[in-house]
Amino acid sequence: MVRSERNHSRSLAWSLRHRAWGDPCYLTDVDGLWIECLANAEPVLIVEKKDRLELNGGFNEDFIVTWQARAVKRLGELANLPAVLIIWDSRTYSHHVYPLNQQAIKWFAKCGELLSEQDYVRRLYEIRCVKPDKAIIELLSGMI
Repeated sequence: MVRSERNHSRSLAWSLRHRAWGDPCYLTDVDGLWIECLANAEPVLIVEKKDRLELNGGFNEDFIVTWQARAVKRLGELANLPAVLIIWDSRTYSHHVYPLNQQAIKWFAKCGELLSEQDYVRRLYEIRCVKPDKAIIELLSGMI
């Protein structure tokens, strides 16, 4: 049985129509799918990003086994790319990072690791095998 609309963040019309197609046609709504890329559009990281303030019931680690997280994990595995779930705080720009597959553990070994924006950006540069410009990191530290 298809689950009902939980928070109306998806297109309700599409969701209702899709339910009419029956049980074999499953759909999951990945709210904030981001693909980090190199300058030539080569993907290097798949990110499911959620704002902590928009999670009405809060966040707990059970969230990483939802359909959305499992779908993002599988996309990462099929693409042989690291896939992560990030819960970020739009007030402080901090990132809690949850690796979803083995490729992501190379870069984010600790589940739920809390990173400042500067540390998260440094990590993105490391994934790209590029050293960040010091001025960018300094600029970020003054933007909060």
